[in-house]
Amino acid sequence: MISDVGLEALLPALEAFHARFARFFRRTEGRAFGRKYLIGLALPIERKNVENIAEQVGAPPRKLQEFVSDSPWDDEGCIGELQRFVGEQLGAPGGVLVLDDTGFPKKGSHSAGVGRQYSGTLGRVDNCQVGCSSAMRAPMATRSSIDGCTWSKPGSPIRRSGTRPGPQCLERWSSGPSSSSRPRC
Repeated sequence: MISDVGLEALLPALEAFHARFARFFRRTEGRAFGRKYLIGLALPIERKNVENIAEQVGAPPRKLQEFVSDSPWDDEGCIGELQRFVGEQLGAPGGVLVLDDTGFPKKGSHSAGVGRQYSGTLGRVDNCQVGCSSAMRAPMATRSSIDGCTWSKPGSPIRRSGTRPGPQCLERWSSGPSSSSRPRC
């Protein structure tokens, strides 16, 4: 969590980040609550829920909850702007965004996202929760090992780790069940 001093140093960057998204909120009230909510997410609050955030940023809890659940805003515009921001911050010529899903077996059905779905970790359809992660891969290193396959510099053959050049590696998503049973990240 961030300290009060760290938050003061972070505030100009948070303000600039928030300003990029202001045009996607139809009302000034929505923009104001968006700013408060963003600042609240950065605060050192042990349990981050709307009520605790509202208390820390001086907003009425009911109004902040209405902003989070009912405020009209352009979600497609926000997603596009966030993609541009990430590209500016992490982008590199030849860089690649790597997405990975990991399945967690679950017995019950009360956790968010739990259901019968394909889990690459389990190698089958089962009751589980699937988490997605992302990482930026820039061309600083010359190779990467993924699912037992090695990709070398452009133009080099694809080789299975520990064997001579031969069978091509399948992408992880093409070797599992049909796309309708795969998790959506």
